[in-house]
Amino acid sequence: MRAGSPGTTGVKTRPRPTRQTRRRRGGHFRPGSFVQRHAHALIASLGHLARRPWASCMTAAVLGVALALPTGLLVGVRNLEQLGVGWLAPDQAALFLVPGIEADKLDALHADLAADERVAVARIVTPDEALDEFRERSGLAEALAALETNPLPTVITLALAPGLEAPGALLAELEARDEVDSLQFDRLWAQRFDSLLAVARRVAGVTGAALLLAVLLSVGNTIRLDIAGRREEIEVTRLVGGSDAFIRQPFLYGGLWYGLGAGVLACGLVTVSVWLLQGPVGRLGAAYGADLALTGLSVRELLGLTGIGASVGWLGSRIAVARHLARIEPT
Repeated sequence: MRAGSPGTTGVKTRPRPTRQTRRRRGGHFRPGSFVQRHAHALIASLGHLARRPWASCMTAAVLGVALALPTGLLVGVRNLEQLGVGWLAPDQAALFLVPGIEADKLDALHADLAADERVAVARIVTPDEALDEFRERSGLAEALAALETNPLPTVITLALAPGLEAPGALLAELEARDEVDSLQFDRLWAQRFDSLLAVARRVAGVTGAALLLAVLLSVGNTIRLDIAGRREEIEVTRLVGGSDAFIRQPFLYGGLWYGLGAGVLACGLVTVSVWLLQGPVGRLGAAYGADLALTGLSVRELLGLTGIGASVGWLGSRIAVARHLARIEPT
């Protein structure tokens, strides 16, 4: 039947755009349209979040707590490392001498230690000096005043020579001397402390990886629900020839905003937590005669944490969009 004859309308039906056609339409790069398209997607994603402020804030808050937990653990481990540097010097030893040691024997032992190349510094701490120091640090002046005799022994503190690889031989020699009652070597405590820090670092790393995966899955699930809730809008957009890139961009920006908000919230939580702990930690250090101060996140670390949150949010939305958007076809 020819066009224009009875029984025909004379109008050709426009074919429905296929996915390949939509991709070809969106594949030409035009600077103006590129910027406009992304600006439109950016504003549209913000508008979508603003229409659900409570749900959006709750999602970002959950993600922010998940990012703040491993970050707080790492900050705590770093502060413990700094504490160990000040308190647990690995090359310090203390010789507790026998009670009532004679002055000439004490001087001879001190001279031998000062002449030994394996010893950098040897200092005598008399019982009176040790008692005065303990009185100042403990706050038990009244109780100590009631003591009739000084129970503390004479001590020689040693700083071993830097780079001493085998201090065990020196320590064995010193412990075998008649003037020495007992010996305390801080390297053992430093090694134990380092082992505990290694465990804490591993726990923080594993926790961080698990929570980053949780953030990734949470963002992906949130974007999946957004896609399901806007299914009709997506179908209409595809019917009128909207490209996959045009449909995908608002969801990608939505995931980016979720991650960015989570990163900013995590920075705030960690910073506030460090600030709240400054006072108690300072008072604890003062009770032991030490000046303790916590260090929080630097500006670079704050920016890095925010970037990690934004990146994880974008990646989660990217995975969700690639998986679920392809299943929606106009009917």
